Amino acid sequence: MITSLDGRAVNSGQELLAMLRDRAPGDEVDVVFERDGDEGTTTVTLGSSTD
Repeated sequence: MITSLDGRAVNSGQELLAMLRDRAPGDEVDVVFERDGDEGTTTVTLGSSTD
Protein backbone atom coordinates (compact mmCIF):
# COMPACT_ATOMS: atom_id res chain seq x y z
CA MET A 1 0.00 0.00 0.00
CA ILE A 2 1.37 3.44 -0.92
CA THR A 3 1.39 5.69 2.14
CA SER A 4 3.23 8.76 0.83
CA LEU A 5 4.02 10.38 -2.52
CA ASP A 6 6.80 13.00 -2.58
CA GLY A 7 6.37 13.64 1.15
CA ARG A 8 2.59 14.02 1.03
CA ALA A 9 0.47 11.48 2.91
CA VAL A 10 -1.81 9.31 0.78
CA ASN A 11 -5.10 8.54 2.54
CA SER A 12 -7.02 6.83 -0.27
CA GLY A 13 -6.76 5.55 -3.80
CA GLN A 14 -8.73 8.54 -5.04
CA GLU A 15 -6.27 10.91 -3.38
CA LEU A 16 -3.32 9.07 -4.97
CA LEU A 17 -4.90 9.38 -8.41
CA ALA A 18 -5.44 13.11 -7.89
CA MET A 19 -1.78 13.54 -6.89
CA LEU A 20 -0.61 11.65 -9.98
CA ARG A 21 -2.78 13.78 -12.28
CA ASP A 22 -0.65 16.77 -11.28
CA ARG A 23 2.42 15.01 -12.71
CA ALA A 24 3.67 14.36 -16.23
CA PRO A 25 5.08 11.22 -17.83
CA GLY A 26 8.80 11.09 -17.10
CA ASP A 27 8.50 12.78 -13.70
CA GLU A 28 10.33 11.01 -10.88
CA VAL A 29 8.49 10.69 -7.56
CA ASP A 30 9.52 9.37 -4.15
CA VAL A 31 7.15 6.70 -2.87
CA VAL A 32 6.80 5.34 0.66
CA PHE A 33 4.91 2.07 0.85
CA GLU A 34 3.96 -0.62 3.33
CA ARG A 35 4.29 -4.30 2.47
CA ASP A 36 3.70 -7.16 4.90
CA GLY A 37 3.95 -4.71 7.82
CA ASP A 38 7.31 -3.31 6.72
CA GLU A 39 7.86 0.20 5.35
CA GLY A 40 9.94 0.78 2.24
CA THR A 41 10.87 3.68 -0.01
CA THR A 42 11.69 3.93 -3.67
CA THR A 43 11.85 6.41 -6.51
CA VAL A 44 9.77 5.70 -9.59
CA THR A 45 9.60 7.30 -13.02
CA LEU A 46 6.03 7.84 -14.19
CA GLY A 47 4.87 6.56 -17.53
CA SER A 48 1.72 7.27 -19.49
CA SER A 49 -1.45 5.25 -19.82
CA THR A 50 -0.54 4.53 -23.46
CA ASP A 51 2.86 2.96 -22.55
